[in-house]
Amino acid sequence: MLLQSEWVAGDGAVVLAVMKGWLKGQLPSAKQARLLELASARFGIALNDTVEGDVARIESLKPQQQTEVLRLLLVLTCLGDEITDAQLTNLEGLNRRLKQPTTWPTTLKLGRAGKTTRATMSLGKWTPDGKALMRLIWKDEGLLGVFRAVRSTQGKGPSLPKVAARYEALGSLPEGTLGKAFFTHMRSRKLPMPGEAGGLPERAMHHDLMHVITGFDTTARGEGRLAAVYAGATERHPVTGSDPFTFIMVGLMTFHLGYKVGPPFVGAELGVIEPDEMMQFIQVGQRVPINILTEWKFADDFAVPLVDVRARFGMAANGAQAA
Repeated sequence: MLLQSEWVAGDGAVVLAVMKGWLKGQLPSAKQARLLELASARFGIALNDTVEGDVARIESLKPQQQTEVLRLLLVLTCLGDEITDAQLTNLEGLNRRLKQPTTWPTTLKLGRAGKTTRATMSLGKWTPDGKALMRLIWKDEGLLGVFRAVRSTQGKGPSLPKVAARYEALGSLPEGTLGKAFFTHMRSRKLPMPGEAGGLPERAMHHDLMHVITGFDTTARGEGRLAAVYAGATERHPVTGSDPFTFIMVGLMTFHLGYKVGPPFVGAELGVIEPDEMMQFIQVGQRVPINILTEWKFADDFAVPLVDVRARFGMAANGAQAA
């Protein structure tokens, strides 16, 4: 995903040179400087040992490495104090040159221009959770279910008393179970359960359940951390036709650049994403043993102790790898 490809001798120097060249003539922000330090440590090459390099050197790398470098340049751009027109133009040109299937530079450009509806649609085209959700709902509930799901993402989910009753019953489970912790999480935050007016579809509940399992709160920082976990998890367990890097783009655009993209109930904030946390929690997600979006039958785990579910997912209460 980021700094994780198999690199042979000399590749790291190319990547560092390209990243430094990308910032030529600009004073890097503290977070851009930190990302460069992380890349330097990953490749075992001192930043002072590389010269600034032209992006044309990326074409000497393997296709997967080219994708990773483009992603690094996107992250590097987003972590700056200001995104320039020249950077966006160069990113779009590089994306075409490398024949990348996704269109993240254009999506970023739309967000920066305030065209948030089009940016959201662009993100939705590649999001693993959206694709998985709609496919599963179509399979289980058909067109009516898909219609309800779309309405739910707009905060207009219908009341389904039988579904709501099942989730209300989680409050009677013993303390320490996943279901009880999930019930407390939802009620303490005044979030509607599935089946309650405004609630999300059951199939989308993996997100709030993952908040419980990781221990991440629902602040912008917690959401950004969870986005990185999902990026790593969906890279390990792909969803056909999607791009796991979508989660990183959503995190950066929503919780770092402050662009109002995504569902209306998600608030945008500035400057929240930290490079160290992004890298750390991508790796945490890559250890998740199943496809959270399509394979996890979470209802089977409601009565299971939360500590046991965390252990199965390889996590501690703060989202870090379990000992």
